[in-house]
Amino acid sequence: NGTSGTSIATAQVTGVASKILEKDKSKSPDFVKSLIIASSKEVSDGGVVTGAVDCEYALSIYDEFAENYSPGTTVEEYSNPGDVEEYNTEGLVKGLWSSAGHIQLANDAEEPYAPNANALNLVIKGAVIADASDSDSSSEGVGYNFKEIRAFHGTGNYIASMKLTWHFINIMKKTEDIEKAYSSTADLMYDMDAYYTNDESANLYEDLLATLYMLDAINFSEFKLSKYETHSTETIRFVKYKAMGLFIHIVGDTFAHRALVPNDEIYINQIVNFKFNSKNAFVTSNNSGSTKSELINEAKTNNIYNVKDRNLPCLRKTASYGVLECRDIKYYSNFFYKNNNVQNKPKETSDDYKKEICKRYEDNPNFISVRYNTALKICKNIFKNKQGKELDYSEILKKCDGVTLNNYESYLKKI
Repeated sequence: NGTSGTSIATAQVTGVASKILEKDKSKSPDFVKSLIIASSKEVSDGGVVTGAVDCEYALSIYDEFAENYSPGTTVEEYSNPGDVEEYNTEGLVKGLWSSAGHIQLANDAEEPYAPNANALNLVIKGAVIADASDSDSSSEGVGYNFKEIRAFHGTGNYIASMKLTWHFINIMKKTEDIEKAYSSTADLMYDMDAYYTNDESANLYEDLLATLYMLDAINFSEFKLSKYETHSTETIRFVKYKAMGLFIHIVGDTFAHRALVPNDEIYINQIVNFKFNSKNAFVTSNNSGSTKSELINEAKTNNIYNVKDRNLPCLRKTASYGVLECRDIKYYSNFFYKNNNVQNKPKETSDDYKKEICKRYEDNPNFISVRYNTALKICKNIFKNKQGKELDYSEILKKCDGVTLNNYESYLKKI
């Protein structure tokens, strides 16, 4: 990984100095310093020229350098033949589903492509902060209700939301000018058929764009998230990392919510075995011959208290139409409506019940786990191979690892 800062540099330079002194502890501090500088690789960052220490090269020229060295004199200039390893400047952090899922995936990231720890932390926080609201005590320091920006959560044309956010990231990466990024992304938005679907769609993407435009003014560093704390100043160059986290959240929620329930006996059995059985699930008794929309609507009724255990025929029948989203699974669970306790913990409001059932099915990465694995794979492919390029959504989001997204083809035509 590549990182920067005096704290870590001190440890690295001290390590090189110790290896040099290991050869001869009588050498002076000036000798050690001169050899470290002479053997370093030249690095230019924004016009500022500095050096990257190279222990292996320092030890390889040690004898020759010692022979020509004398205090206070300039020794022969060495040219380190090795190139400084390039580090990808974009973050790769996978943040999906509930807050715990976001953090879990961030921890599981195999290759965090970020230039420093602060940038990586901001990507992680961006992936989690999308679920923060003003009333959420964990969002202290955010000062913005990300939860209400529905485009971040798979609502509407999720491909349009991805495309707008990715475009904004790319312009910020190239220019670090938020005005240009905003203007260019707005032009793209007005070019999309998805924007003109209805007034609700227009508001959806305008809210998305307005939030991206405000990222330089929204302080992520004070966001309370265990283990990932950022303390450095969030200058304009960090906006792209914040936006990356939000982009990851869109991908995650798309597969968490908008993935279709596979019409396959293996997956149906997985659903049933995942605490979804006749004791906590239901189906109304009058569903015979119902259309797919009627079946789903029946599942959403709350008149279920003396229903016979006929949940599986309804679930299988609805899934067979190929339009049942994972977000609709909850409507087949009796628990979604009943005012009971969960693990002996009373829930006070209907929203509490909804959150609990979502954790069980919709927002649980182990529930139809292929959703999680597919989203993880897509995030890795996007950030590893597609930096600076517009994405081919017809390729990255089409049927992948057995996961199909709802209304995918129709949405694709409108971006």
